[in-house]
Amino acid sequence: MTAPESGRGIGNGESSAEITTTFGFPRDTFRILHVSTGNVCRSPITERLTRHFVSQRLGILGAG
Repeated sequence: MTAPESGRGIGNGESSAEITTTFGFPRDTFRILHVSTGNVCRSPITERLTRHFVSQRLGILGAG
């Protein structure tokens, strides 16, 4: 899947040029979402480890 061309729209009537950030990160930022089931500590731990090792290059979010 590729992103729509600039100004072409994203299917909901908005111009893609109007959508500049997602969760506070620029649109072209690579993002990782950590989600785990069965162990309440796993997701926060992997999120923090990822932040430590790659936070300068990636946008990092966790679902708790």
